[in-house]
Amino acid sequence: MLNLDRRTFFTVTSIMIVIFFMFQIADVLRFFWNDYHANQYYEDAASDSLTGKDVYRIAEENAQADSNKSYVIYVGDPKSEGKGHIVSQWATYTKRNLVSVTSVDACTWAQENPPEIILLDGDYLNPKSDGEKIRQWTGAGMDVIFCSLPSPTALVSSQDLMDILGIARVTRENVDLVGKRIFEGFLLGGDGYYEPKNEEESAMRQDLVLNAPWYELTGGSKTYMIGLIEDKSVRNEKLPPLMWRYDTSGGTVFAVNDDYIADYMGIGILDAIMAEAHDYEIYPVVNAQNLAFTDFPSFTDENMDQMREYYGTPLRAVYRDIVWPDIASIMMDTGFKYTAMVTPKLDYTAEEEPVGGDFSNYVRLLHQYGAEVGLSGTAFPGVDLNDKIKADAVVLNKNMPNFYYLSLFLQDPNQWNEVKDEELLFATRTIAAPIDRSKPVLSYLTENVTLQNFTDNGFSHTYTEDLRLRGLETALAYTNVSVDMSKVPYPKEAGDRWENLFLDVSKNLATFWKPFHKFDKTTLAQSDQKIRRFLAMDYTKNREKDVITVDIQNFREEADFILRTHGERVWKVSGGTFAEIERGAYIIKAEKEQITISLKQE
Repeated sequence: MLNLDRRTFFTVTSIMIVIFFMFQIADVLRFFWNDYHANQYYEDAASDSLTGKDVYRIAEENAQADSNKSYVIYVGDPKSEGKGHIVSQWATYTKRNLVSVTSVDACTWAQENPPEIILLDGDYLNPKSDGEKIRQWTGAGMDVIFCSLPSPTALVSSQDLMDILGIARVTRENVDLVGKRIFEGFLLGGDGYYEPKNEEESAMRQDLVLNAPWYELTGGSKTYMIGLIEDKSVRNEKLPPLMWRYDTSGGTVFAVNDDYIADYMGIGILDAIMAEAHDYEIYPVVNAQNLAFTDFPSFTDENMDQMREYYGTPLRAVYRDIVWPDIASIMMDTGFKYTAMVTPKLDYTAEEEPVGGDFSNYVRLLHQYGAEVGLSGTAFPGVDLNDKIKADAVVLNKNMPNFYYLSLFLQDPNQWNEVKDEELLFATRTIAAPIDRSKPVLSYLTENVTLQNFTDNGFSHTYTEDLRLRGLETALAYTNVSVDMSKVPYPKEAGDRWENLFLDVSKNLATFWKPFHKFDKTTLAQSDQKIRRFLAMDYTKNREKDVITVDIQNFREEADFILRTHGERVWKVSGGTFAEIERGAYIIKAEKEQITISLKQE
């Protein structure tokens, strides 16, 4: 047995007491120094006065009359769903004026002020009569994008169109594919193979259209995306081309042999094409990576029987002891910030009552991780949304009466009109809603409130979703990932156990978002600020020798751009900072109204 004299015992005891108080005082100071009872993002948001009135609006009428502003011509209907909807968004986000006509014959311009490029919707082409005029355009040096192609039968009837597109012959009018591949250097994210290795991967991820016309291209073509076939002996350059360019004796022709432009990914495809058409391309982006957990946390022990069956404990304990540590690990491992769309209770027809004290505990934890606390407007069937918001207000205001909520999740953004006058929502500045590709990626829902539709589902990542992710990151450096936490208390199928859901979310975020780690991680309130600045700004660019100068109009604190180059590297940015995303692609953060970007050869 160890014997200690009194002096040694006193010394050891004193050291233990000091260590104990050192650890305790850290928590005490953290509690007093951090104002957990206020939304840490509210002050910045409240100081931002930008509204829908400040949005820079491109010209669609008389766009050609403005000789100081770049414009493009679209042969198609910009107000139609699909391709027209996407082309219109692309022009808006890149600040290009847009002229639209419904036929090739109606497509004219003044010789001294030609368009930057012409976009053609294949549905508006007359192959037999339009080929000669398009040949005249390319012969005069005009670049053309075929956003979709006429049918193989129609193309064969027009040798002019075949020649313009660089098609030597139609190998097959329709061929079955086993997958697709997009080559590195087009969309951001590197090489993309979309061919399942086994039946399990096929069931989880394969959702692409697996047939396409098979064209053989002539020399002078560059392929960006191909279809993969069963016969592995066929070389890449002979496989069915899905996106390509053909350099004519004058202009360059770009072709999209599928319906990709009709999807969100089409915005990024158009930006990638413009980068291929020019020696450099710089355009504004949002630069925001969001992660929102909807309907979490909640503070009610709902669906008790199923929770005990699945986890052996009530829901509040599941959230506290199982779910929250996993969410914290996702933030630490991926660098994503987190917006918690809180709901005190999901099913207001159930008898159980929320335990309001849980709320302040979660707010303190979320604050420490830089997370944002928003609200969820999920209302179960039979529950009026206004009644739910009023009931939530009773619980939330009792525990944190001066907490202001900037972000709100709604199943349908049109519901905002029903609840906008609720006192609990007076500070709301942005609405998050489920994926809806009929609406713009980013927009104002009302003059003062932005709409951020989710772009990705954290539980799923199919091949189409991966292409869409690459397209939106290329176009806007933006993603808005939703994680539907209502599946935990109310599982829809046997696999909806948290350990399975957590594995899917953590694996997807750590894998598919890795190429975009140089982009800013934001909460919904932070990305709302970035969106307001992005929609309000305009810019002009100019290059002299190795220096690109960008002048920004309606500049507010900062603005972000993506720069694409060919064989050149950025070595200096005056008035801002830069980071390399991948070879030939940079994220540029402007900190002043004018920036200069110095390039050098690789």
